[in-house]
Amino acid sequence: AQATSKIVARLVEAGYLSEVARRTGGQGYPSRVYAINPGGAHSFGATIESNQLTIVMIDLAGHIIAENVTRLKATEPEKVFIAIRRIAEAQIRTTGIARSALVGFGLGIPGRYDARHATLIPPTFNPEWQNVSVAERLREVLGIPVFWDNDANAAAIGECFRGAGVQFQDMLYLHIGRGIGSGLILSGDAYRGSEGNAGEIGRVPVLVPHLSAEPLRLSQVATIKALERRLREAGNALADVQDITARMKSGDAEIAAWIADASDAIAQALCAVTYVLDVEAVVVGGILSNHVIDEILGRVLTRLESSLYRWNRVPSVVRGTAGPTAGALGAATIPMHAVFAARP
Repeated sequence: AQATSKIVARLVEAGYLSEVARRTGGQGYPSRVYAINPGGAHSFGATIESNQLTIVMIDLAGHIIAENVTRLKATEPEKVFIAIRRIAEAQIRTTGIARSALVGFGLGIPGRYDARHATLIPPTFNPEWQNVSVAERLREVLGIPVFWDNDANAAAIGECFRGAGVQFQDMLYLHIGRGIGSGLILSGDAYRGSEGNAGEIGRVPVLVPHLSAEPLRLSQVATIKALERRLREAGNALADVQDITARMKSGDAEIAAWIADASDAIAQALCAVTYVLDVEAVVVGGILSNHVIDEILGRVLTRLESSLYRWNRVPSVVRGTAGPTAGALGAATIPMHAVFAARP
């Protein structure tokens, strides 16, 4: 009891806990009830996808207290870093948060992690980020600790703490965008693998016989980029991602064919994931509308139910609920976790 009292007293003094009530009715002095003080610490989180930058600030309770979504005119690293600094400084001014209460900045960005050199290996559509020391450069720009991760890992963390994944201890988050990626939550924690690149589901081989006699990568079938390519070849180019929903509802044959192929390919990849990891759930998010995601999920679940061996439990397949800020929210959680919950 004495040791606990001293630990609690230090946490109260640091501003991380606050007394919220006193419980009476027992013997001796009334017991004190403490809770996390939301204002005790804050962190930033950001995601960069294509030409969109999303930045949030969260408090110690995980609540978003500032949010900004910006369309980027240029995506070169230095210009993005300048935009991040401008928005972060504006959020500090608007919220009145003291810099001493900022524990760090988390960034979720497409690409793979080069653990040996601590640099990003970007996707082919973002080559200017090649060999950029992201954390080091952002630390210089912002003056606070910087943590970064793959955008799918960040979104998985966001869904785990504040979205559809709250109810699951083991889940796979699947992100459908111009590329396709996934993040793993195992036993309630993000799992990144030995090199930080666990969840590279886009490279899983799938069979779509009417498209190719040879196996294709999942990313060649189930991404916005794959859809855009199909539509260009059919002379029916896509104007905008939001156009997919309207064209699906109107019965566009090319959109319907892509949804069918993408769903089948995703189900093939998820069968392998289920056999290897036996996750409770698959949470799906990304830049597609809820209407399109729901159509894909229905088809994926049907395929899983018919394809998995009878002794394998079919995982729950649900749409993410953390919303478009899931990645930024997860990225903001990373500094908090590193400071307050890191394991040796």
